[in-house]
Amino acid sequence: PARLINEVTKAELKIEESEGEIDMCKAIDDMRKESKAEGKTETLNQNIKTMYKNGFDVETIARALSLDLGFVKKVLA
Repeated sequence: PARLINEVTKAELKIEESEGEIDMCKAIDDMRKESKAEGKTETLNQNIKTMYKNGFDVETIARALSLDLGFVKKVLA
């Protein structure tokens, strides 16, 4: 089942096998964490773009969000 989840979703979950059995709970938990992290990144990127559209310069955005200036520039590119 875990291998099927990886194949269908392209999630690239790490599958730990113990005594021939796959820990499905860990695989699902990893998938949830990955999804949550992706959501946070998407929200951060949207905030950067919104601030820029509202007239904030890249340096101010980076300082306000405690981000690397290069990261902010990459999001806006």
